[in-house]
Amino acid sequence: MKKPFRLVLGAMIGFGIFTGGAMAAPVEDGGELVTVCKALMANGAQEGSEGARCKMFLVDMVMAQKDTLTLGEPFRARRMGPDEDETVCFQLPDSLPFAEFAHKVTGYSAKHPDITDRPAYELAARALAESYPCSEDELKHDGRKIPGAAAQ
Repeated sequence: MKKPFRLVLGAMIGFGIFTGGAMAAPVEDGGELVTVCKALMANGAQEGSEGARCKMFLVDMVMAQKDTLTLGEPFRARRMGPDEDETVCFQLPDSLPFAEFAHKVTGYSAKHPDITDRPAYELAARALAESYPCSEDELKHDGRKIPGAAAQ
């Protein structure tokens, strides 16, 4: 069985953010991620545009995962929530179009408006976990106790 991914999503994203646009500032908070993803949905992701920042955010998330483990393995984002005591787990699908990612981010933020005050990586991880959750079996093989996961 593949070893579960163990690094914090935010640290990985912070390490390799925005390699594609020298002038683009990194997306840091959830509200900013919603704004740039709405721009992608409305105007596309032309180089240098606000929509391109949403696109690059997703590209960097995927590249961080690709460089660390086999795609399709559980992806755990730790230290989520106001007290940094929550874990979010998701599995990226084989294909995730940029517009679909933008819809997931904006849809999740509409249902959970407080998330826009949290870091962008937390919003992205929670939106992806809602659509692509890890199975209970995958959570059990983490080696740590995760609330809601059955005992091994």
